[in-house]
Amino acid sequence: MGMEQRRAKRLHHTMPVFVAPIHEDHTAGAEEEGTLYDLSAGGCGFYLQREIPIGERVQVRIILGELLVPAFHET
Repeated sequence: MGMEQRRAKRLHHTMPVFVAPIHEDHTAGAEEEGTLYDLSAGGCGFYLQREIPIGERVQVRIILGELLVPAFHET
C-alpha cells in the first residue's frame, strides 16, 4: 500500500483538551479534561475518562501553544 494522501496538515502531539457535552438547549455542560493525540483541520482524536456515546454532541476546546500555532496557520 502507498502513502496516505491528506489535504490538511496532521499533527500527532499529546496535549490537554477540554470536552463538554452540548445539551438540547444548545448550552454546554461541565468540561472534562482529556488528552489530545491527533489534530488536523478535519478533526481530532482524544482520550477521555468516560466513553462518549455515538451521536452525543460535544464541544471541544483546544489551546494551542505558541509553537504549534504556525503549524496550522496558512499564509
